[in-house]
Amino acid sequence: MQFSTITATATSSNGGISYAGNWEKTLSTAVSGSWENPGSSTTASRTPLTPTDKFGQDLFARYAQAQNSGQDLTDPAVQQAVSSEVLSDGTILPSPKLYTASNLKISADNGTTSTKAYGNAAGLPFVKNFIKHEGELDIVQGSLDDNNPAELKQLDPIIAEYQAMLKGELAVTVPSSLANTHLAFVNALTELIFADQSFEKTYSDGLTSLGGLNIYKQGAADLNTAFTGIETALSIDHITYTTDEPGIIFTYKSQ
Repeated sequence: MQFSTITATATSSNGGISYAGNWEKTLSTAVSGSWENPGSSTTASRTPLTPTDKFGQDLFARYAQAQNSGQDLTDPAVQQAVSSEVLSDGTILPSPKLYTASNLKISADNGTTSTKAYGNAAGLPFVKNFIKHEGELDIVQGSLDDNNPAELKQLDPIIAEYQAMLKGELAVTVPSSLANTHLAFVNALTELIFADQSFEKTYSDGLTSLGGLNIYKQGAADLNTAFTGIETALSIDHITYTTDEPGIIFTYKSQ
């Protein structure tokens, strides 16, 4: 009963991202329609603006400023500096709304019985909702390779899986000694959901999709860390589970 493939699906199997060229093509295509005069009627009619639209407008304005100041816009260093300046202001790319400890059901009971019950309760949403699926990055890669937006529909059941898991984890009663670890667990799922939803916008909002890539990598790493933290806490208390108990998933090392 090996459920660590959930974590592996979100991480190591997609560790080597080899399709930067495709992402660049996607972004450049999406941004090309945004490189208009910010005051033009065409641009003004776009409501609400996507992050890619905002990026294109801001980039256009800052390139104009650079040109007016006499900078060489054909210089790759100038292009990189302008792009980085646009992205570094923190207002372009969306980010997931993370939970805090106040969103958890925390118990002061840190006894072995309570901790073992927690392991089963936290494992249940995974056991109940787990589906075997292709890695999300592979799905996006395949869609880009085939130039087929319809292939991104494969993300829908994965997002639903993560959402069901998240809902279940938020309902778990957590011993206070594990509150921080469980919070990291919850937020890792939140990051993966947000990233996958961003990937769904690959053809309509390239910048959001690109931003989702970093969030996905962070969420996958956070999920591994949370799994390991829970596993370590259970091990310290010498808690074990039978193969028919949901908590058994935490007895395996994350892959």
